[in-house]
Amino acid sequence: MVTLKTNFSRDPEQERKTEILRYLGVTADAVHYLRRDMIPDQLLATMRVMAMNPVEVTRCHATIQDYDQQGEDEEDDTAREQRLENTNLVIKTTLSSELQFVSLRNEFAMLDLMDILLRTKLQGIVEWDQKLSLPQNSAQEFIKLYRQGQKEVLESCAELCRGMFSVLLKESSAVELSMEQAVFGGASTQGQGSNTQKRLEPSMSYSSERFKEAALQETKSMSDLKREAVQQVLLNAEGIMIEHKDELFGEAFSTAFPDHGWGEKLSDDLDEEEEMAVQMEQDAIVTCFLIFQTQQPERLDRFISAANKFDYSSQLDEDMKDDVEDLRQSLQETLEDVDPEKFDFTNRFTPQAFLWATGLLEALSLSLHIDGELVSGILAPRDPQVAEGGRQKRKFDE
Repeated sequence: MVTLKTNFSRDPEQERKTEILRYLGVTADAVHYLRRDMIPDQLLATMRVMAMNPVEVTRCHATIQDYDQQGEDEEDDTAREQRLENTNLVIKTTLSSELQFVSLRNEFAMLDLMDILLRTKLQGIVEWDQKLSLPQNSAQEFIKLYRQGQKEVLESCAELCRGMFSVLLKESSAVELSMEQAVFGGASTQGQGSNTQKRLEPSMSYSSERFKEAALQETKSMSDLKREAVQQVLLNAEGIMIEHKDELFGEAFSTAFPDHGWGEKLSDDLDEEEEMAVQMEQDAIVTCFLIFQTQQPERLDRFISAANKFDYSSQLDEDMKDDVEDLRQSLQETLEDVDPEKFDFTNRFTPQAFLWATGLLEALSLSLHIDGELVSGILAPRDPQVAEGGRQKRKFDE
C-alpha cells in the first residue's frame, strides 16, 4: 500500500474545505492508503473537495449550515448533545452522498489533480530506481521488492484514473446529457441543489471494475484524453481564436489584443506581470465570446440555453465587479469600430451581460495539466456534431 496525504496550506478556501472534510472523518493528519485494485472512496471525496472552486464550496458548505441552524433551543445539555450527535450523522451521510459527484467541472478537475499526484509519486520512485546500485544484501533485496510493489500500485491506480477520465469524457459528450444537471449541478441561482440525477447512470455503476474495463478498452494515453477534453468540453481563448480567426470575432479580438499572436504558442519566458496580463486577456476573450454566442447559440446551443438560466454575478465581490466594468469600457470603442451591430454595447454587451459571463467564468473555470503545460478555460461541453466540426477545422488550420 502507498500513503497519500492531503495539503490545504495554500488554499484560500482552507477553512471551509477543512470543515467539510472534518464531517467525513478526514483531518489534516489523515493518511489514505491505495491498493492496486482500488482508489479509496474517501480519497476520491477528499480530492473532490480539494478541487472545488469557491462556488462549489459554498454549495457544499450550505449543507452544514442548513443542518447546524436547526433546533438550537433545547432545554438541557443532554438534549443538546443528542441533537448534535444526530446532526453530525445526518451531515456526514448527506455530504458523503454529495461528494460522490459534485459536478462535471469538479470531476474533471479532481481527476486531473489525482493524475498529477499519482504521477509525481511514481516519478519519484522511477528516478531513484535509475540511480540506485544493485542490492548488496537481503535487506536491500526486500527494499527493492517493496519499491517495485509501490510502483505497481501507483501504475495500477493511474490506470484506474485514466479509465475514470475516459468514462467521464464519453459521458460529457453524450447527446442525452442534461447540461443543466451535469454542468450546473441542477442548482438554482441561489445555489440550492436539487436531487436530480447529475450523471447519465446511477452512481453505483461507477465502480473500479467499470474503470479497469474502460482503461483496457481505451487506447489513448491520459495526455491524449486531456487534449480531447480540451476540444470537447473546454472553451479557452486559444481555441476560440484559432477556430474563429477568419471570422468576425477573431478579427475583433486580434485588433483588441494585437501583441500576442493568437493562434500561435505564447512565449514560455514571460515574467509574472506579463503572464497576468495575458491571463486577463484570455479571460476577456472567453467572457466576450459567451456574450457573443447568445446572439448565435448554434455552436454552443445546449450550453448557452442552460447557462442563460443561471446567474452567478451575485457571488462576485465589489472589486471584481468594478474590474469587469473597467474591462467593458476598455473594449467598447475597439469592438464597436469593428462591427457596432454585433458588438452592441447598448443592448447586448451591457454591464449585466459582462457580469453574467464573468460569473460563469468564475463558476466553471477549469485547468488541465498536459505534458507540463497548463491549459485553462471554462467548462462548456459542445454538442457532439459541433465538437467534431471544430476538431476538423482545427486540424485543417494546423
